[in-house]
Amino acid sequence: MILKEFLEKLADKVGNNNDQGLIDFIAQTDIANMDLSDSFCNPVISGLMSLEGAKNNPKVKSHHKAQALNAVDVEIKNAIKELGIDETVLEGDTYKDIRALVVAAKELLEKKPEPTDEYKKRYEEGKKTEVELRRQLATVTEQKITEVAAAKEESNTHVLNFLKSSHLRGLDFANKELSAEILTKVSQAVIDEAMTKKGAKVVNDNGALKLVQANDHTMVFYDDNHKSVTYEDFVKKVLADNKMLSVTDPTKVNPPAFQQQPFAPGGNPAYPPETKTLGAMKFHSDIQSSLSDLN
Repeated sequence: MILKEFLEKLADKVGNNNDQGLIDFIAQTDIANMDLSDSFCNPVISGLMSLEGAKNNPKVKSHHKAQALNAVDVEIKNAIKELGIDETVLEGDTYKDIRALVVAAKELLEKKPEPTDEYKKRYEEGKKTEVELRRQLATVTEQKITEVAAAKEESNTHVLNFLKSSHLRGLDFANKELSAEILTKVSQAVIDEAMTKKGAKVVNDNGALKLVQANDHTMVFYDDNHKSVTYEDFVKKVLADNKMLSVTDPTKVNPPAFQQQPFAPGGNPAYPPETKTLGAMKFHSDIQSSLSDLN
């Protein structure tokens, strides 16, 4: 197997076959056509497992499930011994063994209509053991459910933050002095505050940002005029209201030709007035300098 084919199969396994670094590397013919032994390549390819593959692999699932329930199995066997129950009632399945323990304990009680003090003691211990086993099983189950929910929530949060950041980085900000990272953080803080005041919230709707009502995510957000508002329009309005976006009207910023007519500096309506933002001040200064050169 040539090196190119080997690397492509490995990349495909992990879903990274479009990586530019890989593409550039295997584009080198002298390297890409190097021959590797199939006795090495095939076991490596077959042994590599993606995350999704591992999640759905019966052997991996059985391994972790057995580890989680191992402590419960130990307590079941201890209870069987303490109650003098034949271990043959156990089937090797944790959930079935719990039920088998309960049934055997009940049968043991029925066989002794006039239980001795020792039997009563063992019976109470058996009940306590059952309660403890059920508690442990419920704890393990709850922990796994919580872990899965937390991992899913964390993943959803990362995706949502990525979508919001990507959207903001595509906007044209008035301030050209600050870095994109700082502008993104500041802008998002302003947007989040505006959403909180308006009772709005942004969610990930199958890869698209959707503005919904904060107290009911199933309902689309409506403005004060009872009109639905998209997240993109909401963001633009908030940032525009805060003078954070550039003025992009070409009919006002770039007229067809410069007219030889007198006007006071800053008084031509074809150009934006001075504002307190750094980007706008620099823009105005550049315009005045250009006009002076023309005159």
